[in-house]
Amino acid sequence: MNASLPRRHRVLATVFLLSAIVWTWLLVVRDPLAILGLRGVLPRDIADAGHWDKLVHGGGYLGLMLVGGFAFGLRPRARALGGLLLVGAVHGAAVEVAQWSLGSRHGDVVDWFADMAGLMIGFAVVEWRRRRRVV
Repeated sequence: MNASLPRRHRVLATVFLLSAIVWTWLLVVRDPLAILGLRGVLPRDIADAGHWDKLVHGGGYLGLMLVGGFAFGLRPRARALGGLLLVGAVHGAAVEVAQWSLGSRHGDVVDWFADMAGLMIGFAVVEWRRRRRVV
């Protein structure tokens, strides 16, 4: 971690990196609901519904963007925020390709659109907060 970051930002950066690792793993394992113990908890029609999957994708990337943005992107003229958006977009695409190639999951361009929606909402929130701090 960058020692020049304040302690709070270093903690957020660590949380972001650990969250990104766990999120990536959950997106490529065969049955993440079973691993999380939610397979029997959620009604089957909700767990298998297409909109549920899109909400999970968007929400996951929204969370990553918020934590990463507040860890790296609140300084004035921070290029880190744009870089985080780019890395998130590439990560989402790579995960969809990985899911498609694994065969046990289904890569889907609409999932990537949901990933991008979450990233863009997170970007807007962090950028709004960053601009309020500058002014």
